[in-house]
Amino acid sequence: MGILPAALFNFLMLLGWSPGGDRELITREEAQRIFDLSDVNKSPAVFDPEKLLWMNGQYLMRLTAEEIYPHLAPFLGQAPPLASIRDAIELNKGRGRTLRELAANLQPFLTSSVEYEPDAVKKHAKDSEVAVRMRELREVLSAAEPFDVATTERVLRELAERRGVSAAKYIHPLRLALTGRGASPPIFDVAAVLGRDRALQRLDRFIERLPELMPA
Repeated sequence: MGILPAALFNFLMLLGWSPGGDRELITREEAQRIFDLSDVNKSPAVFDPEKLLWMNGQYLMRLTAEEIYPHLAPFLGQAPPLASIRDAIELNKGRGRTLRELAANLQPFLTSSVEYEPDAVKKHAKDSEVAVRMRELREVLSAAEPFDVATTERVLRELAERRGVSAAKYIHPLRLALTGRGASPPIFDVAAVLGRDRALQRLDRFIERLPELMPA
């Protein structure tokens, strides 16, 4: 299921015991210090799968990439070294409730190219001006220095302002180009994690494929 051992332990522990108050996240070590048999609940326990998924998501958000990686690696197939995906894990760890979902969200960072979601294509690649905008965007991104979150966002927004259009006209197609998806972490963070070379390669491929992606 992609549930972290610590989250499962926390969840099972609270099925029949409470540390008091509204607190729900508690480590094994903390529980060992404060557990009292008199606090065990006599009522039948209720196993709520949604609560377990919520709790697992909370653990994922709070753990570091180094702590998550040993549990995540089996869900990645041929798992790359931690160093090569540490930033991608940190960027995505709050976007899924299980290790399976996290692994799925990491796919755009693990492949050399992406496939485009049909619904996202219909929504963000239907404008005849998309190719023009993406070529303009590629030009400013290629010159962005340094290629980081703040600079990539600044040059995109300045480009949109010069052209008199909303930044969204550039942001949504860029997200599609870099991730193949209509939803992702903040796209400037995505670009920074991918790095200049991979980001530009994906933009080039997207621009090249736009004629076949766009509706007739």
